[in-house]
Amino acid sequence: MKRLARPEILAAIACALLSYLPLVRVPAGFALLCLLPGIAIARRWLGEESAPRLLILGSLLSLCAVPAVAIPASLVTGHPTPLLAVMSACAVTIAGALGPGPAAGRERPSWVPALPLALIAAAALAMQIGLTLAQYPSASTIRWKGLPDLMFFNGIYTQLTLHTPPLDPENGAALLVHNWIYHFHYALVHLVTGLSVPATQRLVSAWMALALLGLVYLLACDALRKPAAGFWACLLLMTSGEIYWAVRSARHLTLALAPLPWVHSPFGVTILFGWYNLAPLCAGLGAWYWLERHRESGRRTELAASVAMCCAMAFFHPVFYGVFMTGLCLWLAWLWLREGARPGWLAYLATPLPFFLFYKLPYYGAAMPPRVVHAAFSPSSIATQAIDLFYSGGIYLALAAVGLLAARARLGPAACILMVSGTLRLLVRAPNP
Repeated sequence: MKRLARPEILAAIACALLSYLPLVRVPAGFALLCLLPGIAIARRWLGEESAPRLLILGSLLSLCAVPAVAIPASLVTGHPTPLLAVMSACAVTIAGALGPGPAAGRERPSWVPALPLALIAAAALAMQIGLTLAQYPSASTIRWKGLPDLMFFNGIYTQLTLHTPPLDPENGAALLVHNWIYHFHYALVHLVTGLSVPATQRLVSAWMALALLGLVYLLACDALRKPAAGFWACLLLMTSGEIYWAVRSARHLTLALAPLPWVHSPFGVTILFGWYNLAPLCAGLGAWYWLERHRESGRRTELAASVAMCCAMAFFHPVFYGVFMTGLCLWLAWLWLREGARPGWLAYLATPLPFFLFYKLPYYGAAMPPRVVHAAFSPSSIATQAIDLFYSGGIYLALAAVGLLAARARLGPAACILMVSGTLRLLVRAPNP
């Protein structure tokens, strides 16, 4: 009975009740769906105690755990409802809060400097607010060249609230093929808070941006033992690695700045539209983070968290998952040969199975999904892709090379993932990178 009175459960019940009151509906619904379930899991099952880690890791765990409960329930009822979303979040929070809690005598992870993290969060939020004011200067005006995408995803969120599984907004007779699992969580936020779809996208963009930057900072603190490196890495991610502007300026002997097409968008722009593709990146960073923690502590719960993040990443974005897991498995194989066998690591080989059983088979059966990538092995194509990669990410490539040389002993799977990603960037073409 004492466990049922734990603060996470009481907070979840309070937020569930407050989510039906107009004045506090948004903060209560956001806390219930996006923070409390993961905080309960991180605190009671993974033994986290510091507030920064609970907020960052709790956000990621909430994003992965709530849809895992809400989607099966929605399949039974036919579509999600605010009550179903609230009950799912409460169920995850209660299950998380009933965990054993931190083990006595356990070695605690390194201290997280709060001031740099607060500065990163303030800068990210300022950028999000600035973009919102620029994109929506008034209630009746929208300024965004990506308006077709906005309308398409408006249709996706509408379908997510009407049907489970959702239908294609452009072809109502077919199921939605576009990856929608993490968008389902955003749709739950839309239902519970009562915000419009564009307002929900701005809210979850800020949330995902803070989660991703926080994970980068935690990796630098706990894996590299260099908080300053995490601070500068986060600031760099919020800006740009492209050098098109420098080449154009040198060619025309003047400062030449111009917006880039979506395929060449700086990562800072990706962060600003965090609802689009940050969720799978966060899952990959979480898998890497908990694997590093497991290598130091040997705790099975941290290995389980890492494997679970890989499973979630497969549902979030199969292409990102394929690239990430190829690099991760290459690194684990190298560690296996260098440090000896770790049978628990074989669990990573099973991470595609949930996606295959619960997504690929129901959608496609024995048939293969339509091809979205195509090989391009001609020398001219490879040269074009190499030049394009240099222009769009020259600064990132240079700094990555310096980092690999300076801290290669503690960079984990980063080198292998970069090698796989870079090779595929040169040899594979996709219609929507």
